[in-house]
Amino acid sequence: DFVQVFVTWTYYVVSGNINNAPSCMQHQLNYLSEVLSASDILSHLYNSASTGSTTAGTTSSGTTSTGSTSTGTITGSTTTGTTTTGTSTYCSISISQSLVSHYVSGQDDFSQYSVTFTNTGSINSVIWFELLGNVVQRWNILQADNGLYQLPNWIPILAPGASFEWGYIIQSTSPATINVVEPTVCTSNQAPTDNCRADVSLTIQQTWNGGGLGAITIVNDGYEQLLSITFSLSVGSSVSVWNAQSVGSGEYSPSSYSLPLSPSASISNIGFTFQGDQPPTASIVSVVCLH
Repeated sequence: DFVQVFVTWTYYVVSGNINNAPSCMQHQLNYLSEVLSASDILSHLYNSASTGSTTAGTTSSGTTSTGSTSTGTITGSTTTGTTTTGTSTYCSISISQSLVSHYVSGQDDFSQYSVTFTNTGSINSVIWFELLGNVVQRWNILQADNGLYQLPNWIPILAPGASFEWGYIIQSTSPATINVVEPTVCTSNQAPTDNCRADVSLTIQQTWNGGGLGAITIVNDGYEQLLSITFSLSVGSSVSVWNAQSVGSGEYSPSSYSLPLSPSASISNIGFTFQGDQPPTASIVSVVCLH
């Protein structure tokens, strides 16, 4: 071991006390004193230390607090991304996630995020997306039977330049993964065509003095999948509708769990009551299809 030799040499040779060294080492020390200078040994020691050296890392262990709940607000954390659907850049959805707050309950971390969808394209968009992660609560979005999520009925279509904000709470310190997927389309509200159309019918089930009860059936009688349907009810007095959302004056859209609607499929769970002697009439205003 050259380091040990150097230390021994330094003590006995440099101090001139070779004769006081153990007898088993005196011969080696006398030889080193004759053939090596202190600078020689230092140079050799430096070259030995410069090659094959290893630096050991330092591991820090975290501290976990248990049995307490704390709430705090964290700002300045934002993740953004843009998803372009289809092959045209005219259809583009920007996704921005911002951390609203983080808290610990027991040993579990929870984070609240605000999400903004922005239509950065130049045409209307009907958005379907995945929400992946241990999400324990969400608001202002709806989940369809196919497991995908979409915007609520009161804003089924996102116009160019428009934004929509929704939120969720996830059991994690990281945001959920949001993937815009098919059948997201970029299209516009359109009048029915041969390929993209729906038929609406109205049945009066019961009447009484000054009003009545009825049901509405919508059928996809086109050849394309319907992603959004808007129908109107014309009535001289007030109506109350269920399993459909109001999207304008006298206009309604079926609940999101009824969509998309395949060709020849129907929606028959929409009901209504009306006041007055004259029952309402129903008509299709616009539809959006997956082309």
